[in-house]
Amino acid sequence: MQRTFHLVSLGCAKNRVDSEQMLAQLCMSGYVHVPTADGADAVVINTCGFIGPAKREAIDLIVEMADLKRQRRVSKIAVTGCLAQRYPKELWAELPEVDVLLGVFDSQKLVESLERAFGGERVLEVSDPETGTPVSRARMLTSEPGTAYLRISEGCDNCCAYCVIPGLRGRRRSIPPNALLQEARMLADLGVLELVLIAQDTTDYGGDIGTDLVSLLRALERIDGLRWIRLLYAHPARVTQALIRQMAESEKICRYIDIPMQHASESVLRRMGRPGHADDYLRLINNLRSAVDGVAIRSTFMVGFPGETPGDLDVLINFLTRAELDYAGFFAYSKEEGTRAFDFPDQVSYSEKRRRLSIVRSVQTGITLKKLKERLPSRQEVLCASSQDGTSRCRAAFQAPEVDGCVFVNAQLPPGKMHEVLLYKTRRLDVLGRVENP
Repeated sequence: MQRTFHLVSLGCAKNRVDSEQMLAQLCMSGYVHVPTADGADAVVINTCGFIGPAKREAIDLIVEMADLKRQRRVSKIAVTGCLAQRYPKELWAELPEVDVLLGVFDSQKLVESLERAFGGERVLEVSDPETGTPVSRARMLTSEPGTAYLRISEGCDNCCAYCVIPGLRGRRRSIPPNALLQEARMLADLGVLELVLIAQDTTDYGGDIGTDLVSLLRALERIDGLRWIRLLYAHPARVTQALIRQMAESEKICRYIDIPMQHASESVLRRMGRPGHADDYLRLINNLRSAVDGVAIRSTFMVGFPGETPGDLDVLINFLTRAELDYAGFFAYSKEEGTRAFDFPDQVSYSEKRRRLSIVRSVQTGITLKKLKERLPSRQEVLCASSQDGTSRCRAAFQAPEVDGCVFVNAQLPPGKMHEVLLYKTRRLDVLGRVENP
C-alpha cells in the first residue's frame, strides 16, 4: 500500500519554498498527500524558529501531533526547518514522539529518513548551515493560482543584533542564475504569471558569484509567459539607482517594492546594527516615487527593541506620517538566545511593547487607507486568486500576496488568470472592483 502524508508549513515564504520541494520529493517517491493529519501515515511539520511566537506555534503543533500519535491516529512524525535547526538536542530529548528531525539543509533526505523511521529507527540529521548548498529543486506549488515564489539566495550577511537567521541558515549564498532561470521557465510553463523574488536580502544577490540582482531581473524579464515580477525583502542600503531605473523601465517588474526598514530612530538602528536613519529613508522613498510612477512601497518595523524610548517611538511615528508608505507591517521585538541583543540592557516590558505596537499600527492604517483611495478610480489588471458565489478575490500589481489586502470583483473570474477591472472603492484595507463592458 502507498503511504500517506500530511505536510504543514509554518513561517515565511522562504519556508514555503522548502515545503513545496518536500511535497514534490514525497509525491515523486510514491507517497500520497492527504488534506488532514488525522489518519495519515506520516505528518511532516516544517517549522519556523525566528521569534518567540513562531516557536510556540511550532511546539504546540508538534505536541498536538504527538497526541494523535499516542492515539494511533498518526504513525510517524517528521519535524524539519528552522526550529529543528535551532534546537535539535532539546527537541530530540523532550519530544520522543518525533521520529525524524531534519535541519534546514537536510530536507532532501526526507524520504530516506521516513523509510528508516518506518523500519523502526529514530533519525536525527542536522547539518552545519555553513556547509549547506542552496539549490533549485522540483516543487509542488501551494501558493495562489498564477503566483509562485522564487528564492534566489540562502542565508544572510547582515548579522543584525536581533536576528537568528545567520545562525540558522548561514551566510549569504546565491543560487546561480542558470538554475534560477531554469526554475522560472518551469514555473511559467506551469501557468505562473507572477514571480515573487524572495531571499533574506534580495538586494544582496549575486556578489558571491559574480553577478547582481539587476542582471538577474533582466534575464527573468525575457521569459515568455511571465507577466509580473515582484521584489520583496530589499535592504534599504542596497536599493541602487540601477535597480530603480530597471523598475521604472521594465514592463514586467511590478511597480512595487518591499523594503524592511525596521525603525527610523538613528539610535535604535545603530543598536540594531543597521545603517541609515529617517532622513536617509525619506530620500530613498522620494527617489523611488520620482523615478517609478505609481510605485507602491511596503516596509516592516520593529517596536520595543532594547533601549527604545518614548522619544524613539515618536521619531518612528513622525517618519510614518511623513513617508506615507503604502503598506507597513509591525512586530514587537522578541528576545532570542544567540543574538547580540539578548543581553542588551533596558529591555522593554511585554505590556509596553504591545501598547507601542497598537499605536503604530493605528497610525499606519489611516495612511494605508489614504494611499489606497488615491489610486481610485482606475482601470487595472488584476490576478484572480479564487472565485466563489459570483465574487472573485484578486490582487492588483500594488498588492503582494498574503500581506497587502485584495481586490474583490463582482464577477466569477477564472483563478490564475489576469483580468482588467475598474477599481472604484475601498472596503477597509481591501479594494472593490467591477468588470465593465467595453
